[in-house]
Amino acid sequence: MGIVHGVSGSGATVYVKPIETVELNNQIVTLRDREAAEIQRLLQEYSDLLRGVSRSCASSSRASAGSTSSRPGRVSDGGSTPAPARLSDGGRA
Repeated sequence: MGIVHGVSGSGATVYVKPIETVELNNQIVTLRDREAAEIQRLLQEYSDLLRGVSRSCASSSRASAGSTSSRPGRVSDGGSTPAPARLSDGGRA
C-alpha cells in the first residue's frame, strides 16, 4: 500500500510512495522549511547589525576627517615612525 504520486504518459507505470515513508518525508520537509526560515532570520539579523556598524563607521570617519591633518589611512602620534617588525624564520613577527 502507498500513495500514488503519478502515472506515466503511457499509463503503464504508476509512481507510488510507500505509506511507511510518508511521515518521515513530512518531517524532512518540515525541517528544511525551519532551516530555511532560520537562515533567513540570521541573514536579516547580520545585515541589520552590519548596517549599523557601517553607519557608525561612516559617521566616525566623517567626524575624524575634519579634525586631522595626517594623510588618510595613516595614524600620526607626533613621533617618529617605528621600524617594521622583522619576521622570524617561521614567517611570524
